[in-house]
Amino acid sequence: MRFWGKSKFFFFSLFLSAAFFVFTEENRVLVLQNVVVIDATGAPPKKGMTVVINGDRIDSIGKNGATQIPDGASIGGLQR
Repeated sequence: MRFWGKSKFFFFSLFLSAAFFVFTEENRVLVLQNVVVIDATGAPPKKGMTVVINGDRIDSIGKNGATQIPDGASIGGLQR
């Protein structure tokens, strides 16, 4: 992986860590849209994904538009 790819992954990881810290209260839901998911299995990165974080746990990951977004969730969009 080139340097820029590694730095994007680092900043995304840092963003998720910050999101976990901010949304650790129960019943706080954060939705991140347009995410690139790297599952660390060697599979290619998956673009155009939505991640639903409920409290301090990832609740679901799916394609944009196909993932159910809970009522009252805070929604953040990531763009290139």
